Amino acid sequence: MTVSTLNRLSIIFAALGLFVAGYLTLSHYQAKDVFCGTSTSCADVLKSPLANVGGIPTAAFGLAAYVILLLLSFKRTTSIQEQFTKLARVGFGISAAGFLISVFLIYYALAAIGAQCYWCMASAAIMTVLFALHGAMVKAVAPEEPDKAGMPLAVGGAMLAIAAAFIMLNVEAGKAPAGGTRITGVTDAQKRLYLPAASRMKGDENAKVTVVEYMDVNCPPCRLAAPMVEELISSYGGKVRLGIKHAPQPIPGHETSPNAASLLTVAESKGKFWELYDLMMDPKNEATLKSKDGLKALGKEVGLTDAEVNKGVDTPDNLILDTLSKDLDQFMSLNPPGTPLFLIVADGKDLRHVGPGQLTKVLESAEYADLLK
Repeated sequence: MTVSTLNRLSIIFAALGLFVAGYLTLSHYQAKDVFCGTSTSCADVLKSPLANVGGIPTAAFGLAAYVILLLLSFKRTTSIQEQFTKLARVGFGISAAGFLISVFLIYYALAAIGAQCYWCMASAAIMTVLFALHGAMVKAVAPEEPDKAGMPLAVGGAMLAIAAAFIMLNVEAGKAPAGGTRITGVTDAQKRLYLPAASRMKGDENAKVTVVEYMDVNCPPCRLAAPMVEELISSYGGKVRLGIKHAPQPIPGHETSPNAASLLTVAESKGKFWELYDLMMDPKNEATLKSKDGLKALGKEVGLTDAEVNKGVDTPDNLILDTLSKDLDQFMSLNPPGTPLFLIVADGKDLRHVGPGQLTKVLESAEYADLLK
């Protein structure tokens, strides 16, 4: 494969990256959900803490990288010998950084969120190919003549990528995933099995809709969604209530999640569930949750005794373990994409579970209008 062919391929893949990152960036600034088939994973990942850096969407940094790589590819079509190699080295450095960042973000999404965004994975794959192409160009013999055929390819690729990104904005993301996952054939009596105990419910007991959140206190999206969910429940003025079920995730960074869930169960038995829950979800206590001693300190802060915090964190009894096991088994039976998972329970309606990015949209849909008007 000639070095000019390698550069033309870099033009094509940089244009593809421009399309993907451009679409994600435009979607962010126009406050539109991205198209993600029937999955909620894209919304979950794109609302996670690392989806924005300093108020700027991560996709915008990717967009800048693809623009630079495309411009470098275009410039290489008019360059020969040493200048071509220098430009290839610059592209190699940028694509190497993009590759490493992509690997980290994919790992973070899988490990910390338990979900994955197809668009993000596509961008990571594109950046990986660009990294390989630039590595090959750095090692290859530079061309002796400009690649005239590559010039219109670069211009055309950029124009098509930008046009495609704007076209995608008009694809209604809500058509595919707005309803989340629907569970049919469940009677109103059977739905009661999905509700947590009253001590883990917040809101009017006569509310017509219950949102059951399966969560993990160490889950970044759970923590990010918490204030949004509180505000959403309050906005319905008693027509919607919130229930909590435990779904500690066996992934790195969540080692103390089972201990935290156990301690919350002890606090629940003492009428202090929500007091401890709010303390755990307070951003200033995020690091405190990472150790057993930190959990014990939070338990004591809400008035639990030494014996009670030790029982919750170190030596949970069979009743506690059984409660947590039932919550987790039920969570897994829903074939969840990750935490948080919101199960919408209402008489006369199918059960639905959605991610945090879809909860508001589903509750505002026509299906629940008769209950929430």
